[in-house]
Amino acid sequence: MKEIKGRRIDEKVHVTSNASLRLDKYIAKHKDNTSKKNLVAEVVSQIAQPEAYERFYKRWEEILEKKCSVPPKGAKVKGRMAVGLGAESVLETSITLNHTYGVPYIPGSALKGLAAHYARNYLEEDWGKDNEAYKELFGSTEKSGCVDFYDALYIPDSGYDKQALWEDIITVHHPKYYGGEDDPPADWDSPTPIPFLSATGKYLIVLDGPEEWVTAAYEILAHALWQLGIGAKTSSGYGRILLDGYEESDDFPYLEKEKEPIPVLIPSKDWDWREGRVLGGKDYVRSIDDPNERYPIDKDQIIPNGYTLPGKKKPVHYAVITLENGDESVWVKQFSYEISD
Repeated sequence: MKEIKGRRIDEKVHVTSNASLRLDKYIAKHKDNTSKKNLVAEVVSQIAQPEAYERFYKRWEEILEKKCSVPPKGAKVKGRMAVGLGAESVLETSITLNHTYGVPYIPGSALKGLAAHYARNYLEEDWGKDNEAYKELFGSTEKSGCVDFYDALYIPDSGYDKQALWEDIITVHHPKYYGGEDDPPADWDSPTPIPFLSATGKYLIVLDGPEEWVTAAYEILAHALWQLGIGAKTSSGYGRILLDGYEESDDFPYLEKEKEPIPVLIPSKDWDWREGRVLGGKDYVRSIDDPNERYPIDKDQIIPNGYTLPGKKKPVHYAVITLENGDESVWVKQFSYEISD
């Protein structure tokens, strides 16, 4: 037993089988540089799946067998998943865990939101937001949707090496820049590794409602989970999930919006060339007249070809061109270089 500020605390109180409780309540020191990393490591190495969770999961399956018009489907995470990364936490990062059992799950609201996003953005011809089919399935301001999306529970012992939670790292390479300071990113910035938890395993997807609408919802959700992914860091490959009954393939059925071709620009001497300075490890160009006006540099849009950008003490010329789709294209050229007709 230890005496801490007049209170006697049993060291065994820190041994808990609930990962959610451990993350919320048992960080050792808030100002210690290693305490958050240690907390993540402890959750992974010391907390196993609670025995009571398997019994709870079986009861849930028995209820679904009697209730659902279409059988639930298992869904396997291909790699890692980070749902709830930005939620409130004692760490900089968080993860969605069942409050009672401390295991990861996918909220039904996240599944419905993903399916609705996919339908109106990638199946627009038949599933646009104003289409009756979209309103019937997902609902509108006047009525609720006809299909219920339940929380997807973790299937016991389905995680990698039978473990649902694993340690992970986000590395912030330019902390001052991303923190809102007026300090552009540079090669000499000191990276800040941030520990967080990610999830693995299979999850039980449960949709309920009229059979034909549930079948359509599963089809849309299957495409969305595999092609878009769910949760955070999907652009890095997190959150890709394969629904049972579908094969893993690059040719997985996917209706993508037809993208407009990007126009090819030919630099012109008639553009509005402005004087600027190169900053931030040669990643940005800033106006000499207005220090708040700065733009990222595209390495493929520097002229002449082969020109090496100077340091911030020497000027360059830059031009900002607005494309037909509204995007801006930034070109940088050598200060003394003359563009011929």
